[in-house]
Amino acid sequence: MKKTILHISSRYSYFGTFLSSKKYFEILSKNKKYKNIYYTGRIDFETKNNNVKPLRFYNNFLTYKIFYFIDRITSYLIQKNIFSDYWSNSTIDIPMLNKLKNLKKIDLIILYWINDGFLSIQEIGKILKLKVPVIWRFSDMWPMTGGCHYSYGCRKFTKICKDCPKIEKKKIIDLAKLNFNKKLNWNQKYLNILTPSTDLKKKSAKK
Repeated sequence: MKKTILHISSRYSYFGTFLSSKKYFEILSKNKKYKNIYYTGRIDFETKNNNVKPLRFYNNFLTYKIFYFIDRITSYLIQKNIFSDYWSNSTIDIPMLNKLKNLKKIDLIILYWINDGFLSIQEIGKILKLKVPVIWRFSDMWPMTGGCHYSYGCRKFTKICKDCPKIEKKKIIDLAKLNFNKKLNWNQKYLNILTPSTDLKKKSAKK
C-alpha cells in the first residue's frame, strides 16, 4: 500500500519561494512508492496534475480572499515600513484544514510557505498535534519570530519577541508577543526543520 505525503503551501506557482515547493512535490511524485498530494490556497497556472488541489475555506474562493486581505491589511496597519519589511500576523484562526479528511492517516506532512492568510498559527499547532511526522521547509524566519520574516539583526526571537522594532508602538495588544507565545505552544516532537541556507539553519538552531 502506498504511503501518502501531504504537501501544504499557500500557492502552487513558479514565483519565488513557491518554486521550491513545486519542485519538491514534482521530484517526490516521481517515486511510485508514495502518493503525493499538494494542497494550496492558490494555483497560478493550469495544471493537469489531479493531485494538486486548491484548499479553500468551505471551497469558497471569495471567503479565502477576504481572510487574505484581512491578514495583509492588519499587518500593513501596524508596520512602520510596509515597503521594506514583510510582517505576517496570521492570528485569525481560519479552519482551513476542516476540509481535509483522514488527516491522521497521512504518513508525512511537508509544510512550505503558508502565510498570507492561508494557515493560522493555531492551524499549524493542530497539524503538529497529529502525531504525524512533519517536515517544515523554512523559507524565512517567520516560523521562529513574532511576525517578521527577517529579523535584520534583531535577536529578540532567541528569547521572546515583544515590542517589535518593525511595528508601530502604542498598540493595545503586543501582537509580536502574542504570536510568539502561541508558537511556543507548538508541539515540536514530530517536527523536522529543513532550511535552504546555512544562515537560516544556524538561526533555527537557536530556538
